[in-house]
Amino acid sequence: MSAENYRSEQFSVSRIAWWFLAIALAITFALLSWSWCYYIFNFPEKESNFKLLQKLGYIGEIESYTPLDAPNAAAANPQYLYELFSSLDEDKVEAMNDVLMRGYITNYDKIPVYRYLEGEFRITSVRTLQETDLLYPGLLVKARAYIKADENAISSAYPVVIDYFVPTEVEDASQNFQEGDLLKLVKSKHCATLLHVEREGQVGDPTLRCAVIPLAYNIYITPDRQKIPLNPPEKLNIMAAMPVK
Repeated sequence: MSAENYRSEQFSVSRIAWWFLAIALAITFALLSWSWCYYIFNFPEKESNFKLLQKLGYIGEIESYTPLDAPNAAAANPQYLYELFSSLDEDKVEAMNDVLMRGYITNYDKIPVYRYLEGEFRITSVRTLQETDLLYPGLLVKARAYIKADENAISSAYPVVIDYFVPTEVEDASQNFQEGDLLKLVKSKHCATLLHVEREGQVGDPTLRCAVIPLAYNIYITPDRQKIPLNPPEKLNIMAAMPVK
């Protein structure tokens, strides 16, 4: 083989090798791009993903529902939630929390409402929401579940507490919620959906803390029978600590 033919053959081999390398890089880039897009759009509850999707305009405003057109879902009482979440391991609880928040921030476009919380709760404290909270403006009402063993029994405290978000622009609305007041959640009026669930206290005997928010943005009747209008939050602070402090 002449030197010229040898160099020509070597050049052809080299060109084929570079061609295969370019194809491999293109395929790798395509797979990485697809994986990145899949992660961004399918996990919007992650902080970095949420910020990017906000800039792209993919995450819109929280939709304003009424009790009649809110997403359909079954109701759950405190006992049901306690039995369910007490039996799950930490990884499953964490995964459930991701799904709960994902559904809310996407207006339940692809993820259904898990449950609407119903029951009677006694208020333990109330405070005005700040810009560092998940949403603003509004109130955060903390309350403990009270249940009856039977119809004739007296209600007693149950190891389920709620952080109930009340999104409203009424500045003095906190005056309508007092410690000890009865907070009664009903699916047909409030459509109170779960945002986050946390187990606190002893491992064998935990207290279940649930962050809850109404999806029905109508006129809210407070425990002292006053009326305050609810407004869906204009923006969410996905970096806010959960459970709520």
